[in-house]
Amino acid sequence: MIYFEATTDRNFYSPYTSFGCVYPNDKTFPNEFYYYDGGIFYPLPFKSYDEYISALIANAGVVYWQYFYIEPEEIIGKNKGLNYMTSDLRIGTRKVDNINIYQYNPEYQFDRLDLIVEYLNYCVQYLPDAFPTINFEHQKKYLQSLEIALKAE
Repeated sequence: MIYFEATTDRNFYSPYTSFGCVYPNDKTFPNEFYYYDGGIFYPLPFKSYDEYISALIANAGVVYWQYFYIEPEEIIGKNKGLNYMTSDLRIGTRKVDNINIYQYNPEYQFDRLDLIVEYLNYCVQYLPDAFPTINFEHQKKYLQSLEIALKAE
């Protein structure tokens, strides 16, 4: 598996470890796309680079936009109960006073799944104002389906 899209140059230190990935293929362009975030791979529905880039643009290129295309059950299954320190989303999403993003605090009662849901809520809430020419209906519908899947848990 190789990455082809990342939030930063791989030679530059960044606290963000998320990448768009593909399986290389000797005969054709890759048609299996994945999203890697902090140790977890998720399959994506895209079958071409064109589809991937179109989705990136439809999400204003915001970091972690790929979560809007991962099956909700997959996100829940791979993240529920995981330590929040395993997610880069701890850096910019939680409104916790004096949080040290590099040190675990057992007093915080949230997990990695909570951070993902919170981040997607922020996107749905604030991106339409920041990018009024983009239609964010897909993201709103996706968030609703994620919330329904969470209630079914």
